[in-house]
Amino acid sequence: MINLLPWREQRQQACRRFWGQLLAYVVGLMPLITLVFQVKAGQDKQIATLWLQSDAQMLAALKAKQPHFQAQHQLWLKQQARMQRHNQTRQWQQRLAELAEKIPDSAWLTEVNFQQGQLSVSGIARTFQSLSELEQALDTTAGFRLRQTGSTGRDAQGYWQFHYQLNKEDEHAAQP
Repeated sequence: MINLLPWREQRQQACRRFWGQLLAYVVGLMPLITLVFQVKAGQDKQIATLWLQSDAQMLAALKAKQPHFQAQHQLWLKQQARMQRHNQTRQWQQRLAELAEKIPDSAWLTEVNFQQGQLSVSGIARTFQSLSELEQALDTTAGFRLRQTGSTGRDAQGYWQFHYQLNKEDEHAAQP
């Protein structure tokens, strides 16, 4: 018969050594793992604090520059308004130049008035034909629509006196 008792005891000692070393490693690694997590949490907290400080500094810098930005915005708005007025003046200039080209030579304007979207023109024409040509020219003037003829009559010298009213067309309306 073979005695397996020493062999069994060696196996048990090897098994106890293995599990004892494993337990020692686990117990030894726990503080190290805890330390690593604490360092990582500290770093995350420090990074979050730096982000908050950076955001606060950026917000303070933006608040400090806000009056400057508002002043620039107001200046830009004024420039836009000035450019719009300039464009409107240029459009008026073009419309009046177009109207002047269309007026027959034998008719001339004595009064031009614009109020509340209504253009009133008064003048004198030598012949009835030139009065008809003038009415046609006014009817084809861009940006205005002939509203009514107004008054037409002859003066003491034989000239035709006229008065026309035109309504301003909506510039954003669809054109026919």
